[in-house]
Amino acid sequence: MGSISNPFFAETAEVIIERAQELKYDVIVYNTGHKDENLEQAINLLIGKRVEGIILTSVSKNYTEKN
Repeated sequence: MGSISNPFFAETAEVIIERAQELKYDVIVYNTGHKDENLEQAINLLIGKRVEGIILTSVSKNYTEKN
């Protein structure tokens, strides 16, 4: 997640965690702070733990203004 303080990420995480618990899965949440090096570190950590799946979330800060 880019930032757990973002309401979108917080709500999304809550739904994912609830559903995972119903299915008897554990969830690891990693906050990247929107930094590429943190994302790479998180992915490597999760692969090292041999997780069964990874969900990546992203919200683009870039937008085009219309004149």
